[in-house]
Amino acid sequence: MDSLTLGAVVLEWHKDIDRSLPWKQNSSPYKIWISEIILQQTQVLQGLRYYSRFIEQYPTVHALASSSEGDLLKAWEGLGYNSRARNLHKSAKYIVEEYGGRFPEVFQEILSLPGIGDYTASAISAFAYEHAHVAVDSNVERWVSRYYGIAHYKSSPQLKKAVKSLLTPYVESHTSPAECNQSFIDFGALVCTAKKPICGQCPLADSCYAYGQHKTADYPLSKPKKPRKVRYLHYLVGVCEEEVPITKRVAKDIWQGMYELPIYESESAVDLDANHLAEYFNLKGPLVIDSVQSYEQTLTHRIIKGKFYLCKLSAKSNELGQWMSRDEIINFAFAGIVRLFLADNMSIFNANNK
Repeated sequence: MDSLTLGAVVLEWHKDIDRSLPWKQNSSPYKIWISEIILQQTQVLQGLRYYSRFIEQYPTVHALASSSEGDLLKAWEGLGYNSRARNLHKSAKYIVEEYGGRFPEVFQEILSLPGIGDYTASAISAFAYEHAHVAVDSNVERWVSRYYGIAHYKSSPQLKKAVKSLLTPYVESHTSPAECNQSFIDFGALVCTAKKPICGQCPLADSCYAYGQHKTADYPLSKPKKPRKVRYLHYLVGVCEEEVPITKRVAKDIWQGMYELPIYESESAVDLDANHLAEYFNLKGPLVIDSVQSYEQTLTHRIIKGKFYLCKLSAKSNELGQWMSRDEIINFAFAGIVRLFLADNMSIFNANNK
């Protein structure tokens, strides 16, 4: 089946589909941009909740540009991949400074914004401006690679280029690139799914290469996964006068710009004793560890194993960081594993630590 006929079949299928997502109810490039960035590494249902709160807090590009990085990261807290939020901030400031707050319409200008790649630029161009671009996400590349038997790795530039070249002629011939792109995305999300495609209801099954060869699980090709690196983080939970010290991660590393507790990182799994903690954090006097709690978080390329050492301190040391009360600490955006610990242990701010 040629690409023009293929596109027409998928678009015909899409006529009976209703996906009433809020960012599809208008053609605001700003709102489409925000939704696409949120959904880059986030499931739709979770993204929907964050999107609604985010737009309420930052309804315009001017509001986003004028926010502080700390406030923005707090609004983003829990979504992960915080570089996305920082790039949103940079882009918003650039749009206000260079375009007077009007979102750019030219494809190359959209593509030049921080954090925007070909997919996001294509999605904004098609959905907001009805420009003839194909937004190739994982859903689109999956069903096209299966249908044609394209032997390229998942998410590779080669696969995305091949898929885009196959679908572009149909999008260019149609009156609504937005409608075309939405049908392509929905087809992969609802019919040609990753684990259990419903081939029995697929209008393309009769001419699908992967289905005919009983190889739907093989496309797109997958690279062998590299083992995740394990990092061992030790946090001092030093409580004094119902306050704890916090610090900001400034290095270009995971959770950059987020806050955490005073930290020590070891090369392997070890249990630190009171003497080690006192020496490393330059604490005077005997130190007593009241309890140790372990938390684990899995990231894309790392496994984080964290240990939290709860200690009552007799005096506040400014070397440990900024001292914060319970009411103050909730205003900061925390590194993922620290956020998990604090959510379970806000009682540390009580006088008796009950």
